[in-house]
Amino acid sequence: MAINCSTFKIGNMNLEYNVKLIYSNLCNAMIRNVNNNFYSISFDILQNEDIQVKIILYSYNEDEKNLVEDLMAEFSALEEKNNVLAAILTTDFKELKLRYKIYESTNS
Repeated sequence: MAINCSTFKIGNMNLEYNVKLIYSNLCNAMIRNVNNNFYSISFDILQNEDIQVKIILYSYNEDEKNLVEDLMAEFSALEEKNNVLAAILTTDFKELKLRYKIYESTNS
């Protein structure tokens, strides 16, 4: 897996390191919290170092609501900082993913 990103600093940490750490934490949080209705999961690091996660779903119901809540709670705990924003949820496949793609379904 190659992650392409610039090397400018965010605080005292290198952006590339932050991206890899966030990628790892989000992947760990996904293990038990994704089902067949998830199309893609992506994230971006905002200027103020907050983390924005975007989840595109095939459909959204009570099961997905619970999975997203659990995923985001686990991810926030793994980040150990109070910088994870509420996830952007959509079922509109025309919307663009955020900069760093973590997951994309192979279902058609």
